[in-house]
Amino acid sequence: YNLIAAFIAYTLLNLVRQNTAVKTSTPEAPLLSKLNSPCTPPIKNGSNPTFLHSLKWLVILGSISFIWMGSEVILSKYISLYAGSTLFSFTVILATSLAGVALGAGLLHYRQTKTNLNTNTLFILLIALFIALNITRLLLSYAPQLYNDSHYLGELLNHTDSLWFALMVFLPSVLLGAILSLALSLYCRETRAIQQNFGFAYGLYLLCAMGGAIITVLWLIPILGSHNTLLIFTLTPVLLAFLFVPKRPTIKKTFIAYAVLIGFGVGAFFLPPLSLQAMFKEHYYRYINTEAPVIDLRIFEQTEGVVGLTLYEPESLHLQVNGLTQSKVHIRHPHKGDINESLTALLPVLFQKNATEALVLGFRAGIITRVLANSDLEGVVTTIEPEPKIVESMLVLNLLVNFSFLDDGRADIEYKGFRDALRNNDERYSIITAQAPYVWTTNATRLYSQEFFHLVKSRLKPDGIFGYHLNLLRVDTDTLKSILQTFYSVFPKGAVFGNPRMGAIVLLGSNQPLVMDFDRTQTYFKEQEEAMLTIRYGDLRNAKELPRYFLFTRKTAQQMAGDAKLITDTNLLIESRIKRLSKKISQGENDPYQLFNQYVQRQPDRL
Repeated sequence: YNLIAAFIAYTLLNLVRQNTAVKTSTPEAPLLSKLNSPCTPPIKNGSNPTFLHSLKWLVILGSISFIWMGSEVILSKYISLYAGSTLFSFTVILATSLAGVALGAGLLHYRQTKTNLNTNTLFILLIALFIALNITRLLLSYAPQLYNDSHYLGELLNHTDSLWFALMVFLPSVLLGAILSLALSLYCRETRAIQQNFGFAYGLYLLCAMGGAIITVLWLIPILGSHNTLLIFTLTPVLLAFLFVPKRPTIKKTFIAYAVLIGFGVGAFFLPPLSLQAMFKEHYYRYINTEAPVIDLRIFEQTEGVVGLTLYEPESLHLQVNGLTQSKVHIRHPHKGDINESLTALLPVLFQKNATEALVLGFRAGIITRVLANSDLEGVVTTIEPEPKIVESMLVLNLLVNFSFLDDGRADIEYKGFRDALRNNDERYSIITAQAPYVWTTNATRLYSQEFFHLVKSRLKPDGIFGYHLNLLRVDTDTLKSILQTFYSVFPKGAVFGNPRMGAIVLLGSNQPLVMDFDRTQTYFKEQEEAMLTIRYGDLRNAKELPRYFLFTRKTAQQMAGDAKLITDTNLLIESRIKRLSKKISQGENDPYQLFNQYVQRQPDRL
């Protein structure tokens, strides 16, 4: 859209220039000089500047816009560990950054109307940007200590969340806006054909900004890591400042100016690093009340966040992404797994005979994949995981116990997006499972929307079953109602199972009624010993105990949902509901567990 706007502006400028040329007796006079623009080109003797002379302004425009968007990617990634990966927090940070750029450009324009700004001003702004970026680095480095609840400042920061971090990026954004505006002004000043070259310079600025975001995500972070990439970005203004060192009357003063710049650059290397270990250790899973971790076993950095493998008391190993637990297993008994994740895989197997292929969307701790691979399925279990680091982190468990299904061909892991895997695959499956992300994280809608459920349904066999693991952390009543309404608007048959007190439930959806052969189920519990190792962690030791995990039918789910709004790809309904995260649990009507208490009646024989 920005490129289109630039093209339209360029075209309109040309039209105005042509009209002015017809009406004016001196068509050679620059158009912008008639508009009292600060971009009036003071060219002496009618000569154009050389390409190399004007190239430095293009280098400034491209470099600054590149590090602007690249820095935003990294800073947003770190800030999400504290403010939460919510749509609201990212919106606040992005809006603050753009507002800072606009303010910086506006202040510089106002200053230009009062005095003539030159390269000395640009030199000062570049040094100021270097200092501001390093201040932001320092604040992020000490964020774990600042956020400690033991003192008043930590308590205050925990209540400001996104606003506090937005202010951290505001000052660098103001300076970036001022530098971009001044570089563009100086480039216009030295170019005769302003109308033609302004569009080129603006297009270069936008392309470099987009390139900064893309290259940072795809190459710089995976190769260099976030800390080293941000260090390079903070050094860039100092390197550019070498091109604009003000002329000094003596060699000694000139030497001092260069020495100061070198000193600034070297000093940046000695600032404390952005330690992911420190962030996880000091700022563990801050959105629920839990004990501090015993040890961080491994930290894996991915492009969209940070994957951590953390050991909690007494012997619980948590797979965490951006500080939030995605799955957990026990160290002493690695075969055991979370009961709700286990039911997500087990129930579709029990509800249909002669199931063949299964598709698992999300590896997490590998519990669902393991249960399906160890079941009586005839085909291969295909697991889709967008982030290789999650699989890499959980394969550490192979040091404790050898999971044979990973090596004997029963399971196949593919690294791609969930929707891409469904769209680009015409195969039909007996079983599809998915572990939904936290409802308030950015892009969560793509795995909660009606369009996503229709896509899943299109890849099921006529008697296939979809098992959907829904985490209830920070889910309020309205959000739960919308999820139930959306899910069962797509699947005509189904039921809900699980243990909500363990923080999750399992939604089952199908085109056919769910019918369980109880004799087969009893036989399965007796014969599938390897698969049942995972199930027995939840005290589910025989088929007779299965009914206590049954919650309600599809019909009851629709009654619970009432007239709740549907979640679609366009309304971002669930992402926009939660404005901030805290340890405070929803109470009263907003508490989804009150809804369960109202509709779920415990009857052991009801199944």
